[in-house]
Amino acid sequence: RDEILITPPTYGMYKVCAKVNDVSINSVPLTEDFDLRIPEMLAAVSEKTKLLFICSPGNPTCKAIPLAEIEKVASATSQYQGLVVVDEAYVDFSDQGTAIELIQKYPNIVVLQTLSKAFGLAGIRCGFCLGPPDVIQLMNNVKAPYNVNSLTSE
Repeated sequence: RDEILITPPTYGMYKVCAKVNDVSINSVPLTEDFDLRIPEMLAAVSEKTKLLFICSPGNPTCKAIPLAEIEKVASATSQYQGLVVVDEAYVDFSDQGTAIELIQKYPNIVVLQTLSKAFGLAGIRCGFCLGPPDVIQLMNNVKAPYNVNSLTSE
């Protein structure tokens, strides 16, 4: 059975989506200062771990994870071969840059962003994923054919 790794406290939909898809949930809590516990995260992954979620800035923590920390996780390919999913829904409210620049360097990173927060467009439900072409192609292969509503597509 596949699994994901999350770092609570974090966005609750990771768990919901995992449960809906019969995927196990592995949790490595953040530190008291809401930092990643990278050695513990890497020790907790297995060949079954397909996605490792890093929410930055965190929801509900508001803590931006330094890009150097994300790089440490992404570069640990001898310990973890899955995707590092960087959820940047709140990146527009952070002084730290986006992890998009890491995609070219690390083929195991994908970055999620949305127009819901900074642009006040929650009603149009428009989010997007940036990543290596092979990952994006796989996502396109399994998405619903009409996954964007007419308002959003306009």
